[in-house]
Amino acid sequence: MTKRQIICIHLLFWVVFIVRSSMYFNYDNLQYELTFWGETAEKKVFRYYNFIFSALSAAVFYLNYFYIIPKFIGAKKFVRILFGVLLSYAIFIGLRYFLEEYLLNVLYGFTNYNRLLPLSFYIFDNLYFASLSIIPSITLWFIVHFVQSQKEKTEALALKTEAEINFLKSQVNPHFIFNTMNNIYYLVYQKSELALPAIEKLSQLMRYVTYDSQQKTVALQAEIEYIGNYIELECMRIQGEKYIQFTKEIENPLLQIPPLLLLPFIENAFKHGEVIDAENPYVISIIQRKNTLIFESSNKINTYQKDKQKGIGVENIQKRLTLHFPDQHQLTIDQTKLTYFCKLTIAL
Repeated sequence: MTKRQIICIHLLFWVVFIVRSSMYFNYDNLQYELTFWGETAEKKVFRYYNFIFSALSAAVFYLNYFYIIPKFIGAKKFVRILFGVLLSYAIFIGLRYFLEEYLLNVLYGFTNYNRLLPLSFYIFDNLYFASLSIIPSITLWFIVHFVQSQKEKTEALALKTEAEINFLKSQVNPHFIFNTMNNIYYLVYQKSELALPAIEKLSQLMRYVTYDSQQKTVALQAEIEYIGNYIELECMRIQGEKYIQFTKEIENPLLQIPPLLLLPFIENAFKHGEVIDAENPYVISIIQRKNTLIFESSNKINTYQKDKQKGIGVENIQKRLTLHFPDQHQLTIDQTKLTYFCKLTIAL
């Protein structure tokens, strides 16, 4: 709740309060009238009472709102809050009695209440009138601060979520660099003529990782091009015929997704899978229809070369999916001794 909204609520309350307290019942025509104007003796007297009543109501309202409730509610000093509220009632009743029953009598010779009424009646009657400002002040304070606390909690949660996402995304980059540098190392070690093109391709990918991936979202087409370049880079280090089926069905290439969202699955396949088996090709499918993105990947597991180091890619992506798309995604991973299959469906 903004400061302007809070001020508007206060103004609205006081407009209603003053108008309501300015209603005067005219026994001559048996209807309520406002006392803002009119020069009858009754209205002039009523304006005195109304001014005193409104001023005292505002005083106890903001005594509670700005001092008593905020000072003691945070410290959980509820006895002091009760004492403070009772003190507000006493201030309202005492000052009103002094101004209306004593001072007006001295200055103008009239009082608000019949002088024959007992003091106990006056106190009891004014408990009601004091409540017209004290109870709304307490209620409004709790409403405003409840809304503000909820807003602060939501903002804090959003900041925490963004920090976690940035942390997880920052883990993607070194993970990617580590894998790719390993690939180029193999090419250089083998004195492959593909080493220089690989370095150039790496440069393009690093440009994407350095600049585009720092944005919250990227176009789906850019992410797919990045995946295609990554596959080409990986294929350069693998000898022999590669069998990779990469299909795409995209309705809206500009649809936005978090950067580097799908790459960990591709990295995982090249790291632990086999792409040179003609009977078991590596199959990648990316389908986007309307606001649904479906990614599927299946590959044969490489049983000859085991990388004993546990990767962080898939675990990382599971955390990012939870933060980006809570209750909007479904990830299925089915792994056997020979095959690895994953399917990710996201409602964007």
